[in-house]
Amino acid sequence: LKASFTNKGNNLNIRQIRLWQDVDYYLAIYINHNNIRDSKVYWLTHQQMAEEVERSGSATHGTSEANQENNNIEYSITIPMNGGSKQQEWDRLYANTELFNIIFGG
Repeated sequence: LKASFTNKGNNLNIRQIRLWQDVDYYLAIYINHNNIRDSKVYWLTHQQMAEEVERSGSATHGTSEANQENNNIEYSITIPMNGGSKQQEWDRLYANTELFNIIFGG
């Protein structure tokens, strides 16, 4: 479970993604406290998250040089929640209405 609240940049900040861990799914939630109906719930398989990290992830900690010898790099992804193309892509691919309704009420 990765959660991010409304912040200065209005980003969904997914931090410390540990792809070496044995998990089946990732649940990423953006909570918009100004308008709860604008919150988002995304459900990704482990493989989908690995693909997203490959596309747009970066190391959460350490320099590129230090991470060359690190087998367990923790990654981060930032999704701007401004209605732009990246959010639209995540909405199309990973948004989960059923979980949204369970979490935020339908």
